[in-house]
Amino acid sequence: MNLEHFLVEVNIADKILQDPRLSKQLFIAFRQDNTIPFNTIARLGPRPTDKDIAQAWAELIDNALTNTNYGNLARLGKFEGWLTRQYVSGLADFEKIKGEAIDAIGSWVGLKNQSALHPTHQDFNKFNIDQLISLTRLPQYRDVINKIKNAARIKELKKKKNEVVLINDDRFYVVVPLNYGSCYIFNNEIGIGATFCTGSSSGEYFFNQIYSPKGPIISVLDKKNPNDVTGKWQIHAASGQIKNATQGPGSDPETFGLLFPGLMFQIVYALQEHSRELVEKSKAITPDGYNIESAIDDLRKVFPQAFTSPTDQSQLR
Repeated sequence: MNLEHFLVEVNIADKILQDPRLSKQLFIAFRQDNTIPFNTIARLGPRPTDKDIAQAWAELIDNALTNTNYGNLARLGKFEGWLTRQYVSGLADFEKIKGEAIDAIGSWVGLKNQSALHPTHQDFNKFNIDQLISLTRLPQYRDVINKIKNAARIKELKKKKNEVVLINDDRFYVVVPLNYGSCYIFNNEIGIGATFCTGSSSGEYFFNQIYSPKGPIISVLDKKNPNDVTGKWQIHAASGQIKNATQGPGSDPETFGLLFPGLMFQIVYALQEHSRELVEKSKAITPDGYNIESAIDDLRKVFPQAFTSPTDQSQLR
């Protein structure tokens, strides 16, 4: 960590410790947050002090703001306090901070630098975390944000993208991503910008450490509706999640089943067809590779409402 980063870290840690109420709120939120990286928890030990927590939090926030697709946001020195307030208020866990919130901050900074922000959106501090995320998803900003995003990063990740294609027909593109590059490209390249943490600017951590080792992620693109919130979905039965592009209302198996009758049956069939390839390629993620039979059972048990059949049975493979 360079001197600039260290000074930012010490500054926010000191500010927290100077406010006993904020320090206590951070201690409680931190200890209850199961998305904090394990190595951070391990370093703290069983009886961390308020100072230990404040310094650990400052380091996490500094690292999250430093390594983004929008450059080093930590050097601006204006978001650490805001993120801390959002966190202790219970509006976000660390996963949401490191994923969706950092992406939203980067988008807001980019829009401001491009003089593209509406006058009512200029004051960053008047927004809470969900309002900021919603603001940066407004259609009026979509084209500008897409241009701001790091095109070189997408190009580089394409070279390393690793996934197994389950379905690629006139209607759907469905894959099992096997690395972060696949998730990032799915989030950002085509259609609506998705907010899945596995494809965010900090998504490599979430893909490698939190989700993919537990079971296959399934990414679903509706080619006929790519720019709508329901045009992208991410499914992860191991964590009980089936989410649309913005992870908001309608992110549930029943909605998925109503929108796409028969698709979940096709996904299961495709998982079976590609089981050998999935097992071999996923050994880079987990030693024995994915247990496809278990993954299919999880899909059926966790998302039974998603298994709806079309009227025309010929649509089912």
